[in-house]
Amino acid sequence: MTAGTPKLPIAVAIPTKNEGLNIAEAVKSVLGHFEAVVVVDSHSTDDTVKIAEECGAEVVTYTWDGGHPRKKQWCLENVRTDLDWILLLDGDERLSPGLLAELRETFRNPDAPKPAAYDIPLGYWFSGKRLRHGYTI
Repeated sequence: MTAGTPKLPIAVAIPTKNEGLNIAEAVKSVLGHFEAVVVVDSHSTDDTVKIAEECGAEVVTYTWDGGHPRKKQWCLENVRTDLDWILLLDGDERLSPGLLAELRETFRNPDAPKPAAYDIPLGYWFSGKRLRHGYTI
């Protein structure tokens, strides 16, 4: 992000539990571009919280009951409710530069109509290459 580029009026909520291996890259992909980056951690036993805080994310605790939909709903209801938009990003996901550019264009004009929600397709990558096919073992 260049100096003077305004932050997008979006809170990024990153639900986690033991994402110490991934959380730094997830946070770095969004930090500085959005009004808030909040890691919603469920009592991780690894270094997830420490790493997220060192990267500059706010960290809050959610006592996880095993239900991913409940945790995501909690994020929608409790993370930066002063902002109209929340982006849910899993701890092992990254925001692509293309999506960031599209979001910037969408929010460039604050008076332009906005959709009620977005569905963002996932892309799976391994060793720097996009996976096109796969199966479970």
